[in-house]
Amino acid sequence: MSIEENLPTYRSWQGEHEVSPRVQRDWEHQERMREIAEIHGRQLADIQARNKDLEQQRDEIRQRLEELSSKEHFTAHIEQMLLELKAQEEKNQRALDALREQIELLQMESVIKQDSVNVVDHSPAQKKEDKMPLNFVTFASGDSLSTEIGALKMVYLQCGGNDPAILAQMHGLQAEAQLLEKSTRPPKEKKKKHESPHRSLDAELLAVELENQRLEEEILKLKLQRERRTPDDELEKEMQEMHREHTKKINDLQEEIEMLKSEANKLRTRKGLRSQHLHPPPPPPPPPIPPTHSTLNQHTQGSHMSHARPQTPMIAKHLLDPPDVLGPAPYDPAAGFVVFYDFLLGLGPTYRLIRLVTGLYNNGHEMGKPSALPAVYCEVGVGPHYLSEGLKGNFGILSAKQPVPRVRPSPGVSLVIELQAAGGFDPYGQEIQRLVSRGWAKIDIFDDHNQVISGRWKVPIRCLPVRPSLTTGQLNGIPQVGSAEVYLRVLNARDADVHSMATVDPHKSSIYQYPPLISSRSAPLAESLPPPQHLSYHHPVVQYLSHPPHVDLPPPEGFNDHHKVNQRWESYGDATVRLNLFTGSRPKVLIAPDSPVNTDTIKEWPDVAYIYQVRPSPPSAPFNAGDGFDLYIDGARFLPDAVTISRVTGRIFDRNYNQIGPDIATKIDLNSNIFRPFYNYHVEIRNPQISPSATLLLKVYSIDRFSLRLVLIGWAALNIFVESGYETSPKVDSAVVQISLNEGPHQLRLYYDGPDPDKPLSVNAVTLRGRYIPCATLLVRLVKAQVDKRLQALERNNVPKTEWIELGLFQPMPNYDDKVYFSDKARPTVGENELYHAMVNRSVVLVREIVKLIASSKEEELGTDDEVENWIHKTLSRLTDVKPLSFNLTYITRYLSTFGIKLSVDGAKNIPWTNFTLVHCSCSPPGAYYFGSAWIRYDPPVFIENIDFNSLQKCPKWLDSFKSFPRRVYHEYLTVIFHLCEVAVSSLEEGTLTFDLKDQAWSALQVFSKGYCNTAVYQLPLYQGAPTQGVLAALAKEDAQSVLGDLVHRDTILRVRGASVLVRVADGRRAEELQTYSEADINQSYLPSELIELYKAEPSNTSLKEMIPAGKSREDFKKQLSLRFRELALHC
Repeated sequence: MSIEENLPTYRSWQGEHEVSPRVQRDWEHQERMREIAEIHGRQLADIQARNKDLEQQRDEIRQRLEELSSKEHFTAHIEQMLLELKAQEEKNQRALDALREQIELLQMESVIKQDSVNVVDHSPAQKKEDKMPLNFVTFASGDSLSTEIGALKMVYLQCGGNDPAILAQMHGLQAEAQLLEKSTRPPKEKKKKHESPHRSLDAELLAVELENQRLEEEILKLKLQRERRTPDDELEKEMQEMHREHTKKINDLQEEIEMLKSEANKLRTRKGLRSQHLHPPPPPPPPPIPPTHSTLNQHTQGSHMSHARPQTPMIAKHLLDPPDVLGPAPYDPAAGFVVFYDFLLGLGPTYRLIRLVTGLYNNGHEMGKPSALPAVYCEVGVGPHYLSEGLKGNFGILSAKQPVPRVRPSPGVSLVIELQAAGGFDPYGQEIQRLVSRGWAKIDIFDDHNQVISGRWKVPIRCLPVRPSLTTGQLNGIPQVGSAEVYLRVLNARDADVHSMATVDPHKSSIYQYPPLISSRSAPLAESLPPPQHLSYHHPVVQYLSHPPHVDLPPPEGFNDHHKVNQRWESYGDATVRLNLFTGSRPKVLIAPDSPVNTDTIKEWPDVAYIYQVRPSPPSAPFNAGDGFDLYIDGARFLPDAVTISRVTGRIFDRNYNQIGPDIATKIDLNSNIFRPFYNYHVEIRNPQISPSATLLLKVYSIDRFSLRLVLIGWAALNIFVESGYETSPKVDSAVVQISLNEGPHQLRLYYDGPDPDKPLSVNAVTLRGRYIPCATLLVRLVKAQVDKRLQALERNNVPKTEWIELGLFQPMPNYDDKVYFSDKARPTVGENELYHAMVNRSVVLVREIVKLIASSKEEELGTDDEVENWIHKTLSRLTDVKPLSFNLTYITRYLSTFGIKLSVDGAKNIPWTNFTLVHCSCSPPGAYYFGSAWIRYDPPVFIENIDFNSLQKCPKWLDSFKSFPRRVYHEYLTVIFHLCEVAVSSLEEGTLTFDLKDQAWSALQVFSKGYCNTAVYQLPLYQGAPTQGVLAALAKEDAQSVLGDLVHRDTILRVRGASVLVRVADGRRAEELQTYSEADINQSYLPSELIELYKAEPSNTSLKEMIPAGKSREDFKKQLSLRFRELALHC
């Protein structure tokens, strides 16, 4: 599997600060074209390989034919067949002699029939019953001699007879019988023959007979040709195949004959029981006739009525369906039914592997354990561009048979099918490699007559969740998963053998139909149905919208609704309704409260991600001068999404940054996961004097997958020693304090900033400095050095490698699941718990695979593992004149709309007006606030109004903290508009206050970057007035920074000189990371670099608390100011 399949998001890697969006789009288009060319090449290679396989199969078949021709028993087999045919001819000759005797008797009786009409109807039949020596096939028409002769001819052929003289004799006898019947039939009888209930059956039977005869003659010719041919003829296989097909057709025709004969006997019996003056019952409706042959059918049917024999054997093709035609038929509960799962069409282009899980349900209740069909790989549906009908999307050929015996019939029994697929991307943007549920389908098995609803059906795949209790009408209201459909056959068990030989071909999907939408148990009577509509089945939506699931009729008299009291209601997806109740009079301004925050947070972390472990007791063994220790750096866990190849470097320092021991530089295991890499590093520390304040300081470097540049991911620190019997590290480098080695496996957090070099080094200098890297940790171990008999520390250089494990000089890395790493210092926060649940689903990407992607130009040179490791070492080595970039903390894990985003407006600088400043913010798109009051209710603004009266008027601050925007749908250019308003307050003579809106200013911040939510503190420049709809439209199409810069350059918007607003934006799971921050953490990328000095805060002597009107308390005035600001902002 290629790395492009594992990490599809890597296709658009490019330096984000070096190219414009247009150039990047062109580059992505070129990459897409390259991928298409590669796919085309692979398909062409597959076709060539298939052709080669077919040629090999042809050679094998030819070789086998040659082997068969050399066998000696073939001649003996032909001789045996000739003896059997000769014996059969003797039997046929005896039967022919008996037939001649019957013909002579019939000729004598014909003279008597001319004299007496009354005797004509009965005497021939009576004499036939007395003198008939053989058991001929009984037909519906008992007075048709020509039909019986034709049947005798058919039996003769079926038994192997092939004498041309006998066949010619039978043909002549049949012609004489037909002339005799014409001469003895009364004229009136011709006019009334079409009224006979079984004459149509006679015509059908004759058609069947002639068709059977034609097939027998073809078989006879083939047998004769086979006798003349040599066994090594290449057409032998074709003849055998044709023989099997004809045999199958003959068997089917025999079954049709038996069915027609039984139907004719029933009609004859029914006619005899009725009175002669009553009209016979109407015959059952004939089977549907294809419209293209309607003229032919009418002609042949009229011919049957007048001559009682077919004019062409082609009529049988219209009267009889093919043997594999499916339809309602009686059901045998013991044998059950069979489902053939043929194929799936319309699958998503990202699906690679699919599987169906099936189960039987009765009125929504499970009838047994579900069963899984074998998984199959998807194929790409391709077809000529000039054909409108083709295989759209991917498809999968199932070719699975599932017998279901011993099921009691019931209209409530249904088959529920769940589609599982591997491929595509999860909500976190990672490729799904395991089979997960993607959709489901449901089809009814029995109708109201307890018959199997047999047929070839195509069933749309519906969106999750699986709800077997839904009716057919309710099922049509559930959206379809793209255009995915499953094609299957449902039939009685007795028909399974015939359909097992059917060829499964996705290109023949047109013969499948959608299951009936109107069940017989809920459909109105046929008289009340509207006229039929001819619908196109090329798109399922047409069918669903054209056929109503049910018809609501007016209730009958005396009907009541008491049965609806116990009706079960089901939830409408995840939709909820929020009601606002008011007492007294209606408020002047109806303001919807802020959206509630989702409090259903994850309380626990997944065990596979983090295991909480505390050291049972602190170290107490003293560490003396001359003792040594070993340092193991095992690996890292849950590194951010932006990492590729990584490396750990570091040193051991005392509190004054004096180095102890060698430099630390790890390699990386090429077969490990880039998000959980193994470093397998070991170093021996054997210094005679080690400072008690010694601290291990580590740094993790990586190649950023977006910029492809070297970045510093984070820092980690661990104190080498602790005070004996305590967990605290020594504060001073003094021999007075007894120390112990901080021995054991440790799980260390990664932090964004390193220690301040102007302050003494300690672990707290790193952990208390700034932000941490969410979920990212290092696994290290400190092991006290083993000693020899002289109590001297052992070293690997002095011991053979074969004895390292025995002497304790090498200790393999333990499994994280063994719960040995002390992880209490890296305990996850509430937000990290939620992040862990997302990150455990990331795809496994091996280091060696990612190297092929980021080093594509040098892939040919990296042949061996040593070459790959050397390339990684060189790439991750920091040059003396190049400083690595700081890691962008945005790219931890992808945005999830479930948690939404959080915003906070903390303060402003250099406000140009002289009154109070309040803020409201809204998202664009949609930017509903700026399209008029009629649109505000669809996305009302969020108000920032908890003003800090202890702040300055020119630099106000707000104490609202984070505001939640849950379930915000991802939009690449989603922008938050921060709108600052000046509110003037004046006092009237009677002591009341008036509030007015004066000047305004605004700013904008883009929320997302490459599918991730920006999580940082920003200082944004302010622009004059309010944003127009044109400005909002431009921000919704391009990067916010570039759009704002372009609008300023064209003087479309104007900056407020030196004025800015300080805001925080965070992923809904990561707001806790920004609870505190320093000036160094503020992102000033939106500020013009040439005017950065103007945006520093100017001194101001006016405090907001001094502007509170006299006689008003601080809290009361704040509430009144907030309420009036909302009213003014919503009606301006």
